[in-house]
Amino acid sequence: MKVSMKKNGEILLILVFFLLLITVIAIFHHSKTEKSASSNLTPTKTHTNGSKTPQTGKSGSADGSNTQQGQAGTEQTKPDGRTIYLTFDDGPTKYTPQILSILNKDHARATFFMLKHNMDRYPNALQEMKNFGFGMGCHGVTHKLRLFYASPKSAKGEMTECSDTLKQYTGEQAQVIRVPYGSFPFLSPKERQALNGAGFSIWDWNIDSKDWATSDPKAVVKNIEMQLNRKPGFKTPVILMHDKKDTAAALPYIIEELKKKHYQFGVLSKQLAPVEFQHAKKPYTFKKT
Repeated sequence: MKVSMKKNGEILLILVFFLLLITVIAIFHHSKTEKSASSNLTPTKTHTNGSKTPQTGKSGSADGSNTQQGQAGTEQTKPDGRTIYLTFDDGPTKYTPQILSILNKDHARATFFMLKHNMDRYPNALQEMKNFGFGMGCHGVTHKLRLFYASPKSAKGEMTECSDTLKQYTGEQAQVIRVPYGSFPFLSPKERQALNGAGFSIWDWNIDSKDWATSDPKAVVKNIEMQLNRKPGFKTPVILMHDKKDTAAALPYIIEELKKKHYQFGVLSKQLAPVEFQHAKKPYTFKKT
């Protein structure tokens, strides 16, 4: 009897041993499977701003690495969505090709508000603007206050004639215009109504480079910077410049500073809400002579 009990005890110990062995093997196999599966997943790396960016593996770079330097470069050059509008009045002139060359070299876009007689003098500049996708608008014919603002008919007539000239050389009519010296205080409600009724979108500006008052490129850049730094900022920053020699000299520095602030360069269009001056209840009236 004692021998039988002893034998049964040994069998029980053997069974327990085998159960423990099977359990250990199962745990080891499960652990190995999880490790293998996790190695096939794409890990993520958390940036300082809390967002997660997947590591791209072989598609991240030429050698299959995704370095900190590459990520930093992407962050620094990422645009912040702000768009600024460079505008040039009174052209085309003999300096327009230089201005266009600078803009193209720096991948910047702009809008030109031009005069009829200057378009007749420099038609090749118009074609170049069109080829490179710049904005082309009208600034009138005479650029004389008493003539342009004589009546709704005269204001509409000058812009229509200017637009027809643009179409003659480029096949495109002007949709955006800038009236001489801006819409305040000279443009009357009836003149505005006549221009809008003709399909024109009237644009003023909210940043004056004052290139008309100085020949110093550094002063022009400083004027723009000071106005851009005002609080609150502009929803649609539009810079007034002129198609002239000194502005062409200042333009590379202007573009450089705006790029440092991560601005993108846009073209004015009829689809945008125009920047307009605040209008007085009573418009300016010319004294009769």
